[in-house]
Amino acid sequence: MTRIDLESSSGAAINGRLEYKVADYSFLFTAAAESDYYWRLFEFGGAILAVGTLELTVDVDSGVIRYVDGYHPRTQWRAGSVCPGACHEGIVRVVDRQELISGVARSIASVGEWHTVHDRVSGWVRLSPEAAADDKRVLIASDTVLGLVGGVLNSIWLHPIFDHPLPL
Repeated sequence: MTRIDLESSSGAAINGRLEYKVADYSFLFTAAAESDYYWRLFEFGGAILAVGTLELTVDVDSGVIRYVDGYHPRTQWRAGSVCPGACHEGIVRVVDRQELISGVARSIASVGEWHTVHDRVSGWVRLSPEAAADDKRVLIASDTVLGLVGGVLNSIWLHPIFDHPLPL
């Protein structure tokens, strides 16, 4: 696992919609409005922090993680009871922006290294290397929470809208 140091601070979460495309086995985040963050990504470029095949899109100029989406097959998910609990709205940024290169992905974890648990009752999906508790949880975008421990990403919490009902 590659260690990428992160820091959180107050700020506004990006308003949008997080979907899970059942046939594509992927999450898709769409901003509610074409805000300046889209233009910033086009102007300054975006980098990717990858947890398996899931992508955390990062604004290279500011180091801010903007949203999470990408391929993440539900066939590998386990059923369980998960809910992020208390979190605060804010931003999470990469401490050393020198580590970010526009168009380049940095792997935080290999495919299968983190486990995914889906709670059908609450609707939450949690990705984490283990069930360790987070120091803090930050809502960075609609239905998207990042959990940190000691300035390192420890969990990703997603509450998607499924475009088709999941089979039982």
